[in-house]
Amino acid sequence: MILASGMHHRVHRPGDSGDVDVRECTDGELIVRRSERVRGEGDGCRAAVGVDRQHRVSGRIGNRRPDGFREGLVSTGGLDRMIDDAQTGLVGARRQNRFNGEGHHVRRYLPRMARPRGAKQRGPVVLERLAREYPGTAAELCALRHDTPFQLLAATILSAQCTDEMVNAVTPKLFERFPGPDELADADPAEVEVLVHATGFFRQKTKSLIGMATAVRDQFDGDVPTELDDLVRLPGVGRKTGNVLRSVAFDLPGLPVDTHVGRLATRLKLTSETDPVKVELDLNGLIAPDARGGFSLRLILHGRRVCGARRPRCEDCVLADICPSAGRL
Repeated sequence: MILASGMHHRVHRPGDSGDVDVRECTDGELIVRRSERVRGEGDGCRAAVGVDRQHRVSGRIGNRRPDGFREGLVSTGGLDRMIDDAQTGLVGARRQNRFNGEGHHVRRYLPRMARPRGAKQRGPVVLERLAREYPGTAAELCALRHDTPFQLLAATILSAQCTDEMVNAVTPKLFERFPGPDELADADPAEVEVLVHATGFFRQKTKSLIGMATAVRDQFDGDVPTELDDLVRLPGVGRKTGNVLRSVAFDLPGLPVDTHVGRLATRLKLTSETDPVKVELDLNGLIAPDARGGFSLRLILHGRRVCGARRPRCEDCVLADICPSAGRL
């Protein structure tokens, strides 16, 4: 259903008692008023409906936002169910901006689906929707620019406490000077420190880079290993970095868990764990091995673009209608 900004629509569903008034406000909120089931003071109780489920139902009477409503002080949960009845089929899981042929701003509301009850049911839906939202393979989704597994390993070490953009600004000169493990293993630490200074913690990162290159050269004949147990033996390489290498460079099963993955997995209730290793194991039980690397990178992209740590934008989220935490943060 297409709702034009500022316009008013009255909708009657077959078998439903009463009409549903839908109005687009100037501030972009969608106002749904149920003519019979939801009543307040004055000309009726207006419920502002967003995309998220819990805070979708914030009652408004004039300029006040009451905790309850006159008709028995309806609880938030009870009002949520009534508003769900009023707006089913009108408000979708994702709100997308569109322009019609005349250049007027309109919005498209996608139909909602029943919320999966558990992690095993929710996981495949999350995987499918994020794959549509962020298409591509793990190698295509990886933001760190590299030409070889060794370069990806070095870039991932540098990415600790640093943005991908800064790493990509530093690595061209680093890889031009030290293209492989042989060259980097024999590098002067002072020279490497100058090259990686902008990424922060440059002394420790220099030590890790040279130590990693030396181990790859001496223990693995200059080839980056593919097994996780071998990767985590390299200086500066932990389980997360090892899984990045496996999934991106070698197209092998690996699910890196960083702060974004951990946060989104918790909000989506795909895990109740906080330890990254336990989170990884829980997610591995929900996601097929060949999809784990891409799933992790899509969670990272979604966490950066939409589901931020402080202010998640649930109104723009493709997972809002199935996310147990939508609107509660």
